[in-house]
Amino acid sequence: MTELALDTVRERAHEAFGEWTMVRADAEWATAAVSHEPTRRMLVEVGLPVETNIFTIDDAFFVLPTTIGALAVEHPDWWGSDQVAAYRNWIALGCEANAARFVLDPESGRVHFLVLGGDGILQSSTLAIFVYALAHFETRRHLDGVPLDDVEPFERAAEANYETFRHLSLVDPPAFEGVSPPPWAESQGGELDLGHSWEWIADGFADGLFSDWTWSDKALRYFATRGIDPQTREPRRTQAD
Repeated sequence: MTELALDTVRERAHEAFGEWTMVRADAEWATAAVSHEPTRRMLVEVGLPVETNIFTIDDAFFVLPTTIGALAVEHPDWWGSDQVAAYRNWIALGCEANAARFVLDPESGRVHFLVLGGDGILQSSTLAIFVYALAHFETRRHLDGVPLDDVEPFERAAEANYETFRHLSLVDPPAFEGVSPPPWAESQGGELDLGHSWEWIADGFADGLFSDWTWSDKALRYFATRGIDPQTREPRRTQAD
């Protein structure tokens, strides 16, 4: 696994999303909730993007962290007893479009992908790698200025995307163990296993992950409460309807 310096992650995140979109944790709650020192520094000094096309930050992250144990008390029908037992103290970072959660182990800094009622899957070996991966994916969704969804022939877009995930697999090999090649590389290794989150993202053409995206109403409300006009900031995004 590659050790990523915070400056490297910060630079890539600011390039992809803009410094003004990064939500940094309050030092007091981070100290109380996260025992892993590198992860604590990452939360306080770099933070998480408020939104990407594959990640939306958890509402509680702005004030106090929400654990899976607390969520299970609020919504007992969402979680199985084995899942709660395994992830009780893990912190909810945010979710993807289908409400599967990205959760943080406060003791090791690992990030897992947690589907309601299902097993957790290693997403990233550290929080720094998780944010780096979000940013790297964002900056590689275009080829020569064109969204990969619109690139023709499709093979060019597929190859560019394959290189994105090949790079991420070198940065964080443990997170890609057992991940089969995407559909356009079936000759190199068999069928796609949609149970793994990286494979779902790598196969994101059908879900529109490689088209341009807009800020959600939730993100726009967040910016408004902080006096931020996203239409005057870089990188620009079309305002949500």
